[in-house]
Amino acid sequence: MSTDPQMQTVLDALASFGAPAPNTLPAAEARRGPTPADAVKKVLVGKGKGTTPEPVGSVRDLAIPGPAGEIQARCYTPVGDGPFPVLTYFHGGGWVIADLDTYDSSARALANAAECIVVSCHYRQAPEHPYPAAHEDAVAATRWVMAHAAEIGGDSDRVAIAGESAGGNLATTTCLEFIKQGWAVPVHQLLVYPVVDAAFDTPSYVENADAKPLVSGTAPQPSPLPFGHAPPVSRRARPARGRRAGTGTAATGSGSRRGPVSRPSTPLPDRP
Repeated sequence: MSTDPQMQTVLDALASFGAPAPNTLPAAEARRGPTPADAVKKVLVGKGKGTTPEPVGSVRDLAIPGPAGEIQARCYTPVGDGPFPVLTYFHGGGWVIADLDTYDSSARALANAAECIVVSCHYRQAPEHPYPAAHEDAVAATRWVMAHAAEIGGDSDRVAIAGESAGGNLATTTCLEFIKQGWAVPVHQLLVYPVVDAAFDTPSYVENADAKPLVSGTAPQPSPLPFGHAPPVSRRARPARGRRAGTGTAATGSGSRRGPVSRPSTPLPDRP
């Protein structure tokens, strides 16, 4: 399958850094390596374009109380008069790499496009903090945002949740935990290529085994680490196989090597 030309340009730029594959490095070193965000900036510079972040109304850092200390977060507010809808957002990185800066452009774009406050939340990462550390932080951060939405200029009745890749897993499993505890759930889920199963032998994994930058042998490596102490059928590791009634609507976005693929907002079906 051919790769989308624009994405291929970014992948070529990423390869030009000459960095080792993340799965061949200790986690701390892998976190210091170049990212797709760095590759995008290199492409923009090569085309004579600026790399200034997309402007929003305001950006400020937050420290959210968590189960093992403060959770780093960043609040992006759009231009205009509130109260705004609020989106709790979790970045990707296989539960191992990436941070708020890596996914800064995603949070900015969401704040402007949806005209909502985006609270981008970090979380403890494996292998230093194995499962269920990241999930516990995601639950704590979401509860804080829902309780303090008005204080940051948001509408407490319109709080949604979102995540990319590993962050998509955190978003949807947070909703499952809220259901379990009997708490009010976010009004909507935005799941961007979410990890919803712990199996790495599915048709999509096999078909895209050589897809960059998560080539076969790279994509599976970061992901099992957080689940090292989780039962194989844990609902957090495999939310696609669990019961999802009551978690509200969700919009999913994924990608093929030919370009992005999106799915409309639909109620999540239950699964026995």
